[in-house]
Amino acid sequence: MKRIPLWLDARTAAALFTVLIIVVIVTDSPSVRRFAAFGAIGIILFGMVVAVPFFWRRWHDWKLRQWRRQHGLCQSCGYDLTGNVSGVCPECGATAP
Repeated sequence: MKRIPLWLDARTAAALFTVLIIVVIVTDSPSVRRFAAFGAIGIILFGMVVAVPFFWRRWHDWKLRQWRRQHGLCQSCGYDLTGNVSGVCPECGATAP
């Protein structure tokens, strides 16, 4: 599965927030301002609901790979590679460091 690049998510969120701010500045209507306020709250909630788990998952994967590397395990599946001289994990076929 191909992951979405981190910069793509940040750029998209910044663009949406910029459009929302421009709408508020250009428009003088109270109903549009009210909608924009709820939109800003929605963007913040979206960030909390989507971005926080996304970043936590990336951090967790990084820490897991680091721990597996320190303990001589396969970084893909966690198989114990102690004594393996072939350079390939017998469990998943990934190249061993």
